Parts: sequence; structure tokens; C-alpha cells
Amino acid sequence: MKAETEAPKTVKPKTAKAAPAGGGTKTAKAKAAPKPKAAPKAKAAPKAKAAPADGAKPAQKRAAKTLATPDLARVVAAAAMEHKLVNPVLLNVTGLSSVADWFFIATAENSRQMGAIADKIVRRAREHGWKPLGREGTGGAQWSLVDLGHVIVHLFSPEARELYDLEGLWADAPKEKL
Repeated sequence: MKAETEAPKTVKPKTAKAAPAGGGTKTAKAKAAPKPKAAPKAKAAPKAKAAPADGAKPAQKRAAKTLATPDLARVVAAAAMEHKLVNPVLLNVTGLSSVADWFFIATAENSRQMGAIADKIVRRAREHGWKPLGREGTGGAQWSLVDLGHVIVHLFSPEARELYDLEGLWADAPKEKL
């Protein structure tokens, strides 16, 4: 018995044959290994801007330019007071209002003066790194408002200031000396 004395045959695993270069047949094509994905390209570094004349880096200069909210309120008040205002008031409404931390309230003699003061306040705020969120009441209005986020400026005609009486509404707010 020949089968008893022979060693058992080992079976080789079937391997896929590579397809011929010209295309070949559909049978027994080897699957090509997936190509590794290329790493995403790094973005080019932004071009360096020229350093300011004072030697500070642009980011440092911007950070130094931005004022804290109480300082902005005082800058706004000082800018407005360069014009002849009647009874200017700076109210600290921090904790009393969810709308703002400071209100600057003043009376202008006419709508042209009111517009000039509002323009100056917007310019000064931007010089100090604050962008106005909104402005209302331009062009002959009785009430002009400049919204700087934490500081809101109210400029009134004499009649409108008496009618709306914001100081009476915020009587609990401490007044800052100007």
C-alpha cells in the first residue's frame, strides 16, 4: 500500500496571478494594492507685512490699541465733550442692564451738531480698536444713538431728552465725573 507510506501532500495556497500588461482576461486578476493617500498639502504661510515704524509687530500694535470698556466710555465722553454739549452724563449701568455697561447721554443744540458728534465718536472708537455695531438717528433726527457694544451713546435734542428721561430711568446707576 503505497498511500500509507507516502507523506501527506501539503496544499499550496492559491495566489492570484498578475494581469498581463495589455489587459488580459477577467479571470484571476490580481487586485492592486490601494495607493496610499497623499498627505494634505500644507497651506502657504501668509506673506509677512512690513513692521510698523515704531518697531512693534502688527498684532502687538492692535492689542495695545484696544481699550477696556471703562476706558472706551471715557474716550467717547472726551470726544463728545470737544463740542459744546449740554449736561453730558456718563452712567455705569454694569449689572443693571443686559444691553450695555455704559451709557453716555448728552444734549446737542441741533441735528447738525448731533451728527458731527456721532461721527467723531465713531472715529475715536475705531482709532482705539472698537467697531461700532450700529448707528441710528442720522439726518435731522431728535435722538442719535451710537452702539459700541458695551458703550451706548445717546445724543438728544432738548425736547427729546426731557421726554425720554434716560437719567430718571437709570437713576440707580452711578454717574462718572466728566
